[in-house]
Amino acid sequence: MPVEIGWGDGVVVVSQFSSLSGINGVSVVHRNERSISGLSVALLSGDWEAAQPYMDDRAVYHIPGRNALAGTYRGWEEILWLNQRRTQLLAGKPHHIEFIDTSRSDDHLAIRHRFEAELGGRRLAWTGTSIYFFEDGKVAAFWLFVDDLDAFNAFWS
Repeated sequence: MPVEIGWGDGVVVVSQFSSLSGINGVSVVHRNERSISGLSVALLSGDWEAAQPYMDDRAVYHIPGRNALAGTYRGWEEILWLNQRRTQLLAGKPHHIEFIDTSRSDDHLAIRHRFEAELGGRRLAWTGTSIYFFEDGKVAAFWLFVDDLDAFNAFWS
């Protein structure tokens, strides 16, 4: 079942990743899923202090396109700026994110998601894949890939 995150006047976060069947039918959530869940809740609620322990000090984020967020961000200060800027740009823009699937290992977590929004009476939508790479249990790198770069650029411009 997909997981949904939506925003209204405030931040509403529903975050639950799929789990793997473990021994004797006990569900097991991979540690990387727990880390990204905690990081996501902290970032989406603007709790920057709570987000920092999930990040390697030398982490690198890669955002595609030609828009207000596109670029490569190195280190906590630049990644913090990126997330603060994202929060500013999202303010007042109705949108919806649906998590579709995850793939994980001890070194990575890939999350497939669908983003939908309305901007100026125009419906924008894209499917993306967020790939997190881990070192010593912390996010060391992040890559975002989207299937409709024009829609992505339009929303974030």
